[in-house]
Amino acid sequence: MIYRTAVAAVLLGWTGIGFSSAAPLESLDDVAEALCATLPSVDNHDERAQILKALDGFLEQPNSERSPKVALYYQGMVDRALDEIETLEVTEGVAIWKLYSSSFVIKTPQITFAGDLDEGPNKDSGNPDRRSGLDGITFHMTPQQRARLAKLVDVSFHTHRHHDHVNYPITQELVKAGKTVIVPPDIRKMWENEPFADGLTTIGESPEMTRRFGPLQVQVLASRQWMAVDHTSACPCNAYLVTTDNGVSILFKGDINDGKDILPWLQGLKAREQTIDLYIGHVSFWWGDDALMPITRLFDPFIIPGHEYEFTHRKRGEPGSGTGSYTSRIARFRAPLGRGKGIVLSWGERFDYMPKLHRKAKSPLIWVELDPRPRAVRVCSGDEFTVDFQATASGTAITRWYLAFKSTDTLKNLPGFDDREWGGIIHDPDGDGVFRVSTTGWTPGAYRIDCTVDDWPGGNTRSTIPIAVTVLADE
Repeated sequence: MIYRTAVAAVLLGWTGIGFSSAAPLESLDDVAEALCATLPSVDNHDERAQILKALDGFLEQPNSERSPKVALYYQGMVDRALDEIETLEVTEGVAIWKLYSSSFVIKTPQITFAGDLDEGPNKDSGNPDRRSGLDGITFHMTPQQRARLAKLVDVSFHTHRHHDHVNYPITQELVKAGKTVIVPPDIRKMWENEPFADGLTTIGESPEMTRRFGPLQVQVLASRQWMAVDHTSACPCNAYLVTTDNGVSILFKGDINDGKDILPWLQGLKAREQTIDLYIGHVSFWWGDDALMPITRLFDPFIIPGHEYEFTHRKRGEPGSGTGSYTSRIARFRAPLGRGKGIVLSWGERFDYMPKLHRKAKSPLIWVELDPRPRAVRVCSGDEFTVDFQATASGTAITRWYLAFKSTDTLKNLPGFDDREWGGIIHDPDGDGVFRVSTTGWTPGAYRIDCTVDDWPGGNTRSTIPIAVTVLADE
């Protein structure tokens, strides 16, 4: 425990001054010192980007989740967060801590609550297994940390049953401590024979219904994470809108991954003149319509992304981040970061959201919107089809229009698409947003083709909508 104690001492001993960005970060101790000397702010993204890039260098190494040094660094950062949660007095806005990839703790003047509490890449701690699954794994919280976390958190929200969003031993500790644990019905069903099952709370599924948990007002949308591109299988997933005692509204959507599932609910909130101040966790959409830009246009929330370094999403022994690095998050959300409407947090870090400072952006919202027609195509092999992108933009100019195909285990590219490492692409050189695509050489079957517009390389705004293409055998 020497390393973790040293990290905690470094973290608690720094006050945010004295770090030189030119200093080499040769160890996780160096990273901890640098992060604590450069506390999260809407004004220091570039400086923090260099530190987080150095942290990426350690975490993207093969088997880093099995490194004792990485585990102790994580535990030291968790200790730092727990110390702050315990002692920090919140008088305005909310304080937000990130513990793991999708795990956040929020403290208000009156209550402390959490979203998707989990402790690390321990795939046996959620569905379908019920045990802690820590054999051979060093990356997890200690029993003392779990007990301490359960003592500090009053209400815990869980979006869905996947192991990176819910955790058996943490849930057990929360219920043991008499805390409120809110879950979708299938999590309660999953653990119905566990001693703590009766301590799990489910909420009525009416999107207009508001429930109170102490000083919190809660609305829930019962939706799903699609588990197949063709939407044939799904995991139930709740989205929660939590409004605090001092009027800060926070959206957790978990892994809802098709914008069509969440946008009508949010449009209803807007029609009732409700707001979303903070959009926390996995804010991206895949396997369906991208709703990030529509949500931004509706509410212009402050974004704190998550879901990076979920290590069980990468193959053991291979390098990489699994579900995204801190560097990729900064690149992906450069536009809101530059407008003062976002922050990228690593394990154990805190951001203080102040409505009077952070509700107003530094610059106008730039957006591009895409509505491709048709959304579904059926064509015989060898024939052509046409897609009209019908894209618009505000505050920027669309400079690239393209169709993209992501490779699979069985199909690396499609004829007619330029080869890329990840699949293939077709650009629209005349920029009219109309593509005529030949299916000559395509094998009959179902394909997902992504339609994308952006203002790159000069900007950072992008919109992507998939279309379904079914190729029939030529009779």
